[in-house]
Amino acid sequence: MASERKGIPKSRSSPLVVSLSLAGSLFLFLAIRSNSLFLGLIGLGFFFFASLSYLITPRWFFRGELIFSLTNSSLSLLSRLMGPGGYRGKGFYIPLEEDIVAFIPKEETLLYLPKESVGGRTFLRNPEGIVLSAPGGELLKTIENLTGESFDESELHYSLSLISSAFTELEISRSFEFLVEGERVFVRMEDVIGRGFCKEMSFNFPEICERIGCPFCSAIACAISKSLKKPVIIDSVDLSPDGRVTEVIFRVLG
Repeated sequence: MASERKGIPKSRSSPLVVSLSLAGSLFLFLAIRSNSLFLGLIGLGFFFFASLSYLITPRWFFRGELIFSLTNSSLSLLSRLMGPGGYRGKGFYIPLEEDIVAFIPKEETLLYLPKESVGGRTFLRNPEGIVLSAPGGELLKTIENLTGESFDESELHYSLSLISSAFTELEISRSFEFLVEGERVFVRMEDVIGRGFCKEMSFNFPEICERIGCPFCSAIACAISKSLKKPVIIDSVDLSPDGRVTEVIFRVLG
C-alpha cells in the first residue's frame, strides 16, 4: 500500500508538555548558573518526559469517544432512517456538478443509480430511496482548503495521497495506507481518532458503517467519487479485535 505526507500545520502542544518543558528549562538554567551536574540531569529528565508525554498523551486515545458523543444524535437519526422499514440498501456516493451526495436505496438489491436522477431531490420513487448530504463532505472541503488542492477530476492516486497526508498530519489516524486495484480501492488506517471512534461506531451503529460509512470513511469515498466523477460504494469495513486497525474496501461503479 502507498502513503504520502504533505505539509499541514501540526496541532498544538498540550499544557502538560509545555509545563514539563518549562520546568526542564528552569533546571538547566539553574544548573548553568550553579555549575551543577545534578540539576542539569534533572532538567534533561524533564525534557525527556515532555517528549514522552507528547508521544503518548491521553488526548489521542479519548478524542474518539468525545467526537462520538458530539455526533451521537445525528448518527441516531440516520440509524433510524436505515433501520427496519427504512432505507436498507447499500449507499451510493454520487458526484453532482457542485457536490457529492449519498443515495440510500429502499431495496438492498439495487446495484446502480444514474447520477442524473438525484439532482435537487431528497426522496426518489424510481428507484425508491433517499438522497442525503454526504457525511464526510464537509471534512473533504476542509482538507481541500487546508491543502489548497481540489479533488475535482484529479488523478486518483494523487487524491488519495492528499487524504493520507491530511489524515495523519491532522491526527485523524496514526497511519493511512491505500492500494488501488482496478475498480476497488483498499484503505488501511490505524487508530482512527484514537481507536475509540471506530469501536463506538461499529458497536452502536453497524448499519451506518456497512452502508455509507462513518464521516471519515465517507470523506474518502467522496474524494474517490469526486476524482473519478463516478459513483462509489463502500463494499466493506473491518475493524480489528482491539479496535486499532480499520480496513475499508471502496468500489467504483460505472
